[in-house]
Amino acid sequence: LAILYIKRLRDLLRPMVGIAAMGPHNAGKSALIAHLTHLDRHRAESDANHQTSSVILHALSSSTSESTASVNLMDFPGLTGDAHYRDEAMRCRGLANFVIVVISGLEIGRGARKAVCEALLTVGADKTKLLICCNRADQRQDEFERLGGDELRRQALTKLCAEGDGHGMELSHYFDPTSPDDLNLVQNTCFRPDDRLVPAALRSQPGAKDQIVSFMKRHGVWRPQQVREYVARVVARQQEHTGITEGALLAALRDRSRTPSQDSVVML
Repeated sequence: LAILYIKRLRDLLRPMVGIAAMGPHNAGKSALIAHLTHLDRHRAESDANHQTSSVILHALSSSTSESTASVNLMDFPGLTGDAHYRDEAMRCRGLANFVIVVISGLEIGRGARKAVCEALLTVGADKTKLLICCNRADQRQDEFERLGGDELRRQALTKLCAEGDGHGMELSHYFDPTSPDDLNLVQNTCFRPDDRLVPAALRSQPGAKDQIVSFMKRHGVWRPQQVREYVARVVARQQEHTGITEGALLAALRDRSRTPSQDSVVML
C-alpha cells in the first residue's frame, strides 16, 4: 500500500503538459477528442449534442518511459453557448500550454473569432501555441475544387481578422493573412470517422468513400493523425524543459491499449 501511495505522490508531482481543445459548440471538437483519447466515439457524438457545464480533463498515459511529465487533454465547453458555463470553464484555462481551436469552416464569423480570442488569451497571446482547425472540409468540396485549400486557409484567417465589435481583442493585431508562418497555424480539417464520410444515401455507390479521401489528400485536408503529429512536434519543442518528448506525446495521444473505463477522466 505504501508503494501505491509513493507512486501516486510521484505522479502528482510530475510536471503537467496541458493540451486544450476549444471552439464553438457543434464545430467538431468532440469528434477530435474521441480520436485523441480513448473516449468511445458514440459517447463523443452524444456529448456533442449538448453543451457540457465543466472542463473535462483526460489524463493520458504514455507507453514510453522517456518522459517525466504527465499529459492531459482538456475538453472545454463550447465557447459560444451558455455564458455561465463558459465563464466558469475559463477559470481552468491556466492549465493549458497549447490550444487546438476547432471552428466550422462552413461559417466563420463572430463565434469563431470569439473562440480564437479566448484561445489566444489562454496561451498568453502567444499564437505559436495555437492550432486553428477549420473543420467540416468534407462538406465543402466545391469550394476546394474552385479555390484550393491554401486559398481557403487564407480566406479563413482573413475572416477571423475582420474588424470585431470593439469589445475584445482584434485578431488582426496578432495575425497576418499574408504571412506564411501565420497561415501554417490554420489548417483545413475533417474529423468525421471514415465510416461516416459518405452520406447514408450514397454509401451503396462503389468508390464513394475513396473519392472523398482522395479529394482531401489532394487539397491537404488534415485528419486527426496530422493534428496529432503536429501537436506532438510543437508541444515537445515548446515544453522541452519539462522532459516531455515528441515520442512520448505521440504515444499518449495515439495509444489504444487501454479500455475507455481505464482512462482517468476528471470534471473540473
